[in-house]
Amino acid sequence: MSKAMTNMSLFAIALVINKSISLLMLPVLPHFLTPEQMGKLELLTTFGVVTTLLVSFALHEALYRFVGVEKDAQKRTVSLNQLYSLSVLIAGAVAAILLLLIALLPIPEPFTRIEFAVVTLAIVLEGSIAIGTAWLRTQDDKAKTLLQVMVTTTLLQVTFIVAALALHPHVISVLIGGLIAAVMQFVWLHIINRYTLALPQIALAKQYLNYCLPVMLSALVAFCLNGAERWFIGANASLATLGIYAIAVKFAVGMCILVQPFGMWWMPRRFAYLENGRDNEAVRVSHLGMIYVSALSVVVATLAMVMITNFLPETYHEAVLYTLFLLPIAMLKEWSELLNIAILFKRRTRWLLGINVVSAFVAIGLLFGLSSLGIFGVFIALYYAQLCKLGLTYAVGQQCMTLPFHLSLMVLLQIISGVALFLLHSSQSIGIAIAICILTCCLLAGLAVRYVSKETRSALSQQFIRWRGQVKRYSI
Repeated sequence: MSKAMTNMSLFAIALVINKSISLLMLPVLPHFLTPEQMGKLELLTTFGVVTTLLVSFALHEALYRFVGVEKDAQKRTVSLNQLYSLSVLIAGAVAAILLLLIALLPIPEPFTRIEFAVVTLAIVLEGSIAIGTAWLRTQDDKAKTLLQVMVTTTLLQVTFIVAALALHPHVISVLIGGLIAAVMQFVWLHIINRYTLALPQIALAKQYLNYCLPVMLSALVAFCLNGAERWFIGANASLATLGIYAIAVKFAVGMCILVQPFGMWWMPRRFAYLENGRDNEAVRVSHLGMIYVSALSVVVATLAMVMITNFLPETYHEAVLYTLFLLPIAMLKEWSELLNIAILFKRRTRWLLGINVVSAFVAIGLLFGLSSLGIFGVFIALYYAQLCKLGLTYAVGQQCMTLPFHLSLMVLLQIISGVALFLLHSSQSIGIAIAICILTCCLLAGLAVRYVSKETRSALSQQFIRWRGQVKRYSI
């Protein structure tokens, strides 16, 4: 493996570890926290996500655009310090305001002031941490350093949370673990990157903020499609329902993480295909990606059934049903990322923002309109919002550039995966569920053969013939 590929792999592992702390804690938290406590933790986490978007202001994007492309080393260092100092200044101001509001405003039950204070102190550091990790990713020789930071802090965070929960099984134990990890990452990255704090120049600060504002707004809009529903569940159902929902969400997130290897391979190549006039090839690979995502949804649903029923307390077993509803929603989300190739190729990013805004309004409108249905109203709202996003992405993409996507394939994949998920829900044993999963994956693999290139198909055929010959030789 080349050095560049090795570094890219290390960066990818570091980022996955950093984003997968909730998945790592999945087998642990339900054994210490009740569904009500899990729901409470999910609401606090959601508050943290929104506040992080506002505090960080997506300034790490300015690092890629203005700092990373600077050729002069001295100017690059000055720009980096200016950007970092701006991030710290914003974090300090927001922290002071939020802590003052927490101290003065009434806190609704069952939350406490100390819980909101701990969450606030952790999230105000996220913007500076994002800049630090982004800066390391721009330097090929820092891949191992970033991996070391992420692995060490994640292990310490998990160790602390498990020990703290054993002594004090409450939400605050998890929150303090997150704060400790954030402080460690902040200090460690500050030392590694050798920042020098300076008063931000008004002209540079204005340039950075103007560039990052649309990115931040896009992230807030995306939150309406992936995150805001937690508040509706907490308000219209119960914290216990939200806690069970939080378990199901982890599996949907896990499926999206499993899509990343394909995305890391395909995303850097897709525009080159279009630039070289290989439109049909680009569509063919995108179709294979859709089939892969569909297969993953069935596999993850089966894994969720096995893990939840065998390793989690019985109070969380309803999460199996919730997972079966969430996976098709996640599947549509990933399909949209594959269909937006023409929009991005033509650099119509504002159109993508418009699509997200329309889809977010659809989601919010349906969440309010279907609130009487409780958790199942949330599933319906999210599904149709993602379906709206997929349809708009396809329609707008065709206006940008006509690509021969097969709508019939998308409908067929929805039917196959939908039937498979229904059969999984109806299955009476783990063995039957695994058999359904295997049969569905075989069916999808047969469907994928149609979209495999002739060269690849020929190579696979020759490999199979060679393998069969070896088996016959050994059997004799």
